[in-house]
Amino acid sequence: CTFGNIGNAQSCAAQGFFVTLGACVPLYNAMLCLYYVARICYKIDEATIKKHCEIYMHIIALILPLGVAILGVAFNLFHSRLVFCWFANECRFGDEGCGEGWNGTRAKVFNFVLCLSFGSFILVTLTIIASMSMIFFELQK
Repeated sequence: CTFGNIGNAQSCAAQGFFVTLGACVPLYNAMLCLYYVARICYKIDEATIKKHCEIYMHIIALILPLGVAILGVAFNLFHSRLVFCWFANECRFGDEGCGEGWNGTRAKVFNFVLCLSFGSFILVTLTIIASMSMIFFELQK
């Protein structure tokens, strides 16, 4: 489909899976930012954070990208995006006879995953900016 691609549908699915799984990194960064806000700005002790929040932070940072990556593979949603394989509609080029699988569940999962991905990106970005700002102003006191 695109210039220079080497591989097949399975290698594209594997690449899409691992690219999606890479979302763990910014999510963990956001969780660390929240941890430091709790410790520095709100003076919450480490034992309290560990007891009440740590497991949820790990779950959000690991399970969300892993679940989305598994959905992508299970519903065959990873296709070429010109540079790398990620969530894409296989029928975007208007091929004849394409689109039969895009009714119902598969289309709903595709739209859900895209909304979740972009929503998570925006939320993570805002979390990091807000927490770094809070820490900065707390340390300026």
